[in-house]
Amino acid sequence: MSAYKSFAVVGGGTVGLPIVNALSAKNVPVILLSRPGAAAKTVPSSVQVVHVDFGDGAAVAAVFKEHKVDVALPTITTLASGTQKPLVNAAKLAAVKLFVPSEYGPPTDGYTETESPLGAKSALTAYLKSVNLPSTRIHTGTFIEFIPWLVDYGNGGKIKVVGKGETPVSFTSITDIAGFIAHILTTAPPSELEDRILRLEGDPP
Repeated sequence: MSAYKSFAVVGGGTVGLPIVNALSAKNVPVILLSRPGAAAKTVPSSVQVVHVDFGDGAAVAAVFKEHKVDVALPTITTLASGTQKPLVNAAKLAAVKLFVPSEYGPPTDGYTETESPLGAKSALTAYLKSVNLPSTRIHTGTFIEFIPWLVDYGNGGKIKVVGKGETPVSFTSITDIAGFIAHILTTAPPSELEDRILRLEGDPP
């Protein structure tokens, strides 16, 4: 059984809101951290939305402490991955038990910040280890919902293929990702989650 009882999702976008909804469905305490001035989010009545500057580690830590957060789940876009460091500091300061960084995509190990946006995610992993904050990294491949955009289907209703179209690629539905995260965080013991990499992939058609 999970030792984690209270959860904070940081960011209510493409991935964040589905995770909030999935955790709420498990009847566990969940808060959603949203930036000041961000558009209002439609969340379950049991979920409190807290507006706070993600870059203000002390302010975020205060929110984590007030709500006795056990697990922090940033859902930051890949291009903004470098902004997760203040959230790590806040989690450490507030004695959060587990940090689930915003990976949600292909594996990131081995990338540098100069060669790829994924490098910021790899660097964050090293930082988490340096401050001794347990983490669970979740690799999902590309979101199924993004396929029309990836193949430029909206431009003329045709699929554009790069190269021979024979390169394997992994896809997972955002709904499945959210459900998986909610399930493991509310059922798995810390020994199966701390400093682990979990890979998730949707069923092939």
